[in-house]
Amino acid sequence: MKIATFGCSWTAGVVNLDDHYSWPQSISKQHEVDNYAIGGSSLSFQVYCFNKVLKHENYDKVIFQFTTPGRLTYFPNDYDVFIHHKRYTKNYSMFSMEDGSYRTINCITRGHASLPKKDSFWTNKEKYNLMKAYYSTVPKEIYGTEYRALVEYIAPRVDLCFFHNEDSLKFDKYPVMHNEVRKSGGQELLDSFIADEGDHYNKQGSDWVADWVLGNI
Repeated sequence: MKIATFGCSWTAGVVNLDDHYSWPQSISKQHEVDNYAIGGSSLSFQVYCFNKVLKHENYDKVIFQFTTPGRLTYFPNDYDVFIHHKRYTKNYSMFSMEDGSYRTINCITRGHASLPKKDSFWTNKEKYNLMKAYYSTVPKEIYGTEYRALVEYIAPRVDLCFFHNEDSLKFDKYPVMHNEVRKSGGQELLDSFIADEGDHYNKQGSDWVADWVLGNI
C-alpha cells in the first residue's frame, strides 16, 4: 500500500526526539510512505502540498493531520519546495531539514512571537517584521475562519484526518489523537507517550498512532 501523509512536526517528527521518528515512519515498516509534513507549518501550506502532490502522484491512502490555527508559512514566488523532499529508505520519504530548507520555507507560529529579535530563528529582518505585522493586525477571527474553511475543504478529499492534541475550533466531528489514546488507556497511557512541551509523542506513542491509523483506513 502506498500512503501520503500531511501535517506539522507531530507528523514530521522532531530532530531531538528519536531522530525524527514519527508515526508515518513507523507505518513505513509495512507500507510505502511519502511524508509531506513540515514542523511548524500552517494548514494552508499543507493544503498547498496536498494539491500539488495529488496532481502527479497516485496514493492508495491519504492521511491528513490538521496543524494548529494561526500559523504562517511562506516561500519565494515560483519556488519548488519539493526539491527538499528526499527518500531516506526504500519505503520512506520526507522533507529534509538539514539542507537549508528553513531558509526558503519559512514556518512561523504564534509561539515564535515571543522570541527576541536577535534570536537565530529570525534569519532576516523581513521575517521578523512580517511576524509582528501579521500577529498584531490580523484578527484571530480571520485566520480562524480561513482555518475552518481549509479543514472542511480537506476532510472529504482524504481517507483519514485528525487533530493531534485538541480541536480548538470545536468542529466536534474529527478525531483528536490525545482523546483516542485516552479512550484506549486513560490519561496514564497518554502521559507515557508525551515526550516534550509540544505534545510530541515518543517512539512508543508514534508506534501506537501508526497502529491506530492503519486500523482506521
